[in-house]
Amino acid sequence: MPEIAYVNGEFLPLDRATVHVEDRGFQFADAVYEVLRVYAGQIFAINAHLERLFRSLEAIDLQHGFTTGQLRSRKPPAAPASPRRWSISRSPAAAPRVTGPCRPG
Repeated sequence: MPEIAYVNGEFLPLDRATVHVEDRGFQFADAVYEVLRVYAGQIFAINAHLERLFRSLEAIDLQHGFTTGQLRSRKPPAAPASPRRWSISRSPAAAPRVTGPCRPG
């Protein structure tokens, strides 16, 4: 089974999944992730995972807009028994912009 990523509201084959070059998770590791185990198509201990994920998001003040119900419903079709990971990062819009000219030294 090919690896699948959920990016910007869409499931994609892993080789087609991309993030914006200015995504703060990509640039600064400004993100939170939770590794999940799936057995018989069900996420093991999902409540504990969701609680830990939301606690971590709050700890770094990452505004995400997800509810626990939305995350529960976002799982790839026919998920086999294998590790999964939820990763939530700040969007490129959250990145500060340089507004003046940049000059060396």
